[in-house]
Amino acid sequence: MQKTYQLKGATALARQFNHNFPHLHITSHAARKWLVGESIPTQEKIIALAQWLEVDPWWLRYGSRETYTSGGSDSDEAILVRDVLILKAHERGILRAFLDVLLKRV
Repeated sequence: MQKTYQLKGATALARQFNHNFPHLHITSHAARKWLVGESIPTQEKIIALAQWLEVDPWWLRYGSRETYTSGGSDSDEAILVRDVLILKAHERGILRAFLDVLLKRV
């Protein structure tokens, strides 16, 4: 059974988000920008939102996976991209440094 949320506006979204994730505090202005498509939440906040809404973080950020894969099955490249996108910023920095070493760019 899918949950239904009836938050009325950005202020309600910000209050509920902050109640569920006080360490990731957002303002009602930030919530409004998310709702009208002026900005995208950070990856950490997307993961929190996905956990709260019980949806896949990939879907929350990009929509259907079928858009990024052929034949409905994940290719190695699509899986790699998905995995990189769910990393936190500092983890992506570590991965970037590792790739630079592997590709002999240092």
